[in-house]
Amino acid sequence: MKTLSQSPVDRISEGYAFNCGLIREGDILLCTDPDDIISKAIRRATGRSILQPSNFSHAAICTFRPLFIEADFFGVAEFSLDRKNLAQKRSARILRLKSSVPRASEIAKAAAEIAVQYQAKRYDKIAAVASIFGGAKATTGIFCSYLVSAAYLAAGLNIAPHCSSPSATTPADIELSPDFEDITDQVLLRARFSEGLTYYFLDRPPQFALGEKNDPDAPSPAQAYNIALREVGERISRFLEKRKLPPAASYLEAQEALARYESEAWFPELDALFARSIRELALPRIREAGPTVSLARGRDELHTARVLSEGAVGEEDLQFWVNNTMHRINTTQRLIEDRENSIHVFGLGVQTTGWHTLRAWIECEQEICDGLHDNLRLYARQIALMHSFAVAKDWKLFFGEDGYCHL
Repeated sequence: MKTLSQSPVDRISEGYAFNCGLIREGDILLCTDPDDIISKAIRRATGRSILQPSNFSHAAICTFRPLFIEADFFGVAEFSLDRKNLAQKRSARILRLKSSVPRASEIAKAAAEIAVQYQAKRYDKIAAVASIFGGAKATTGIFCSYLVSAAYLAAGLNIAPHCSSPSATTPADIELSPDFEDITDQVLLRARFSEGLTYYFLDRPPQFALGEKNDPDAPSPAQAYNIALREVGERISRFLEKRKLPPAASYLEAQEALARYESEAWFPELDALFARSIRELALPRIREAGPTVSLARGRDELHTARVLSEGAVGEEDLQFWVNNTMHRINTTQRLIEDRENSIHVFGLGVQTTGWHTLRAWIECEQEICDGLHDNLRLYARQIALMHSFAVAKDWKLFFGEDGYCHL
């Protein structure tokens, strides 16, 4: 999630983390950066009055615990809430559909599944601003509140009935919706931040490990990849326009163009351009992230070993730590399954069609899948360290049917 604070910020040693074991699909995250100029403007303009501004400027929806999907200035992408922290408790709120709403569980899960379909579309800055003034023209892009509102509407629930359409929804409308209850106090935990690790926040720029220099306003690897995919789509759109065909309004529409125009005599040119664009724009973004991610893995493992060796971890702290790591294992396994399924399907497509684009997609998916397997191995080593620590303390780690640790 992008933060746009301009001035340097002091390091902090304590704040808040999310207990992601209590998060469910369809839960909504509202947040803001209190010091961000843009966030202040959105909160002021979307509040009930100038003297009573909105509390939040951004919204996201949980698609698969602990993954949330958001629309920001880089596009629409997923992020993991277990990688996000808060400096101030008032900067975020977690909302859950009330059980009194008919078919609440079914609707929340459906909204989560629908939200995933918005991925790879661009964040519509113009519509986001226009929504502040009560409406926005329909566009091919989306913004944060629209994503959440539209997903729930498609699932069968209008969470902001006073708005003319989902595109007119603001974070304040979601905050005031009577359909949701505030569960923030249930899912927030106090957290301490080590100087040897990098932390990402919802309400301030990243806090990098001491000695590490980085640009807090730079896109994350996932955001950079999403930007690259959008650029690929724009290349395909220009190609189609030159042939007097409807442009591709998003990367997803660019993908659809492959199947639509397969029978055209000029299709090999389109296929070659698509494959080349992926290899020139998207694949390098994945590979560039490799060294940074590898360094972060090493720091995480060293931090785990150091903290456990110091012996200052209590039973409840260990339980939270184990469960947080189990969340990451479960999420990573799900992502690996999705990627491997894509690789299999694309492979069958190559055998059937011979498309160069499918081969380029396989290269991207394989790079991502390899990185996910590296993450999985790290988490397994961390769990082993925690288990050894528990044995030394004569604590019993019991994993229930839900797959999570109970002491």
